[in-house]
Amino acid sequence: MKPKIILFVRQLSFARQYFDYLLSALSTKYDIYIFHTNNLESSNINENCPYINYDISNLSHKKVQSLLNKINPSDLLVTNIRSLLDIYIFITCNMNNIPLTYIEHGLTLNKISRFKASNKYHSLIKYLNYCKKVIGYLLSCRNPISNFRTIKRAIINSDYTGIKLNNALLYAPGSKGVLDKHFDLSKTIIRYSGYPIVNKNSDLQFLLKSITKKQAVYIHQPLIIDNFSELSISDEVELLQELNDIFKKNNYSLIIKLHPRDDIRNYKNKLPNCNIIGTEMDIHQLIASSEIVLGHFSTALLTAVLLKKSLYILDYWKIKNDANKFFSPIAPTISKSSEIELIFTDRNTNTRKMTDSFIKNIIGFDNSKEARIQKLEKLLC
Repeated sequence: MKPKIILFVRQLSFARQYFDYLLSALSTKYDIYIFHTNNLESSNINENCPYINYDISNLSHKKVQSLLNKINPSDLLVTNIRSLLDIYIFITCNMNNIPLTYIEHGLTLNKISRFKASNKYHSLIKYLNYCKKVIGYLLSCRNPISNFRTIKRAIINSDYTGIKLNNALLYAPGSKGVLDKHFDLSKTIIRYSGYPIVNKNSDLQFLLKSITKKQAVYIHQPLIIDNFSELSISDEVELLQELNDIFKKNNYSLIIKLHPRDDIRNYKNKLPNCNIIGTEMDIHQLIASSEIVLGHFSTALLTAVLLKKSLYILDYWKIKNDANKFFSPIAPTISKSSEIELIFTDRNTNTRKMTDSFIKNIIGFDNSKEARIQKLEKLLC
């Protein structure tokens, strides 16, 4: 009988979209289970999921505990550190002595306890549900007062030192520097896998040798869906059209690489004159073939850093948090649309001047899915 592993994600589709290569590799040695909250996220079940999955959205702590007892996992994998629900999963694993493994996905800097109220009513419903689980946990644990203080420090102060994190699969040492501010990592086993850009490390040479076209790519993010921006949909459409017009005027083609969670049909209908693409083209290959890369704080911008592209951060889209600051030492920030014209007269060379050691500190080595699989397997042994 194979040991069992649980992956916890917000939406079941995330498991296939972002972690399918890891789960496929692990499934040869482990039975894979997935905990998700599709119902709370108003997300449809992915009927094609090949793994046993449970929607824990409306389950009480007692029922979650019963599931954990039934499955008896050897490890539980988490990818987020930003809500009361994540904290609940952490403390429940600690109480049951289930090893907790954090897999870095996105920028760790922006994952620490950030409450996002993209829809106030919906967010209230979710947090009432989270509180219900936490109360159930506190009523069943041995030291409710001490554990309540641990939860309070985590959600209010981003202080996770009272929570045990057994393992962490990170991109690079720079990520550890962020986690160190929140967790006690003295007993955490950490491995660095690099930010996965290609399937095999040897494939990276093909990206490095890509023929660069006179084009720019804007790496889109679901800023409005996730309440990262104060823009309305009409505001965003207007900004995208303006961006496209400026590049066209300067004889550059602009490609808008839409985030997978946004509806491409909606954007194409509103921006018929823009070149908008979804998942039909690999984002890393798209960056490799572009002279200029524009974005906000997407993890995909790390590819632009690795390939030493001319990278610019758009900071006039009413971003609510300081996430854009992650790339401030690397790329210039454009604070208003009129500054975009400067791109064509004063091309950014910051990324070209960065030392390899600086790049590796934030992106890591062996930037392949193959390396990530190997490092994760070693962590779970």
